[in-house]
Amino acid sequence: MEKKNQIPKYPHLRFPEFTDEWKEVKLGEVAEILMCKRILASQTNTISGVPFFKIGTIGKTPDCYITRELFDEYKLRYSYPKKGQVLLTCSGTIGRCWIFSGEDAYFQDSNIVWIDNPEYVLLNRYLYYILINTDWSKLNSSTITRLYNDDLRRLKLRLPSLPEQRKIAALFSLIDERIEVQNAIIKEQEVLKASLLRRLFDRTLRFPEFADEWTEVKLGEVVICYSSTMTEEELQKEGGIPIYGAAGCCGYADVDEPFLESILIIKDGSGVGRSQYVTGPHYFLGTLNSLRTTSPTIFQKFVFYFLGQL
Repeated sequence: MEKKNQIPKYPHLRFPEFTDEWKEVKLGEVAEILMCKRILASQTNTISGVPFFKIGTIGKTPDCYITRELFDEYKLRYSYPKKGQVLLTCSGTIGRCWIFSGEDAYFQDSNIVWIDNPEYVLLNRYLYYILINTDWSKLNSSTITRLYNDDLRRLKLRLPSLPEQRKIAALFSLIDERIEVQNAIIKEQEVLKASLLRRLFDRTLRFPEFADEWTEVKLGEVVICYSSTMTEEELQKEGGIPIYGAAGCCGYADVDEPFLESILIIKDGSGVGRSQYVTGPHYFLGTLNSLRTTSPTIFQKFVFYFLGQL
């Protein structure tokens, strides 16, 4: 009989053709933690060469490079990741992971490591999904500000057989592919929307059934601007009316007179001017203003989209 707090030796949800127990290992027992040779600032440039990725640019567009000659020398003389191995950030936003594509690139030592895994008992793709699902804050009792090699070596993994790892990784890879396709579609639609907003509001494009002139007014003539003194300290996790901040709903509170429909616009800070349209009972933090049209003949969402293209 399993003890009450004992971790089960297999998951409750799994593919039906697999029934064997999973085994627990430490990452350091099946793989090594490696990093690139240190690159000095004087060895980089911002113009051309082999991309040199730091923690702030990995996964993005590189902002500095090393020469082809230096790259070839260091790749030959020192450790270098193999295609398919997992790269991991160890400082900054720790625990961000990538599957190495194999394209020529060099990586900042100590801040970016990779898992040199021969795949005898652990598949790289399966490891990737373990690592992106790891809560790095629970590695020890102190606040994690950096991942050290020993932290990674001590990381406990629960491993099924290689065939089951392969099937689990294939499932999540398929989901990731579909997410990428949907994100590409969303990006295309956002570009189309931005173009239509610009052309419709500067009237270079109009619906053919409308030919009358537009009336020019000041925003303050058609909307009322409401402010709030509510702070995040007044919010609760549940119960009451949804309260909105710059990033959307951020909590709940009891409000005597909630708004039912409004344009919420950030009034200061880095996102100043960005707006969101909210329907249903709600209220908002003091970092926002609420705009509501003064007449039912003025379509409030029209004002919202007009502001969005400025």
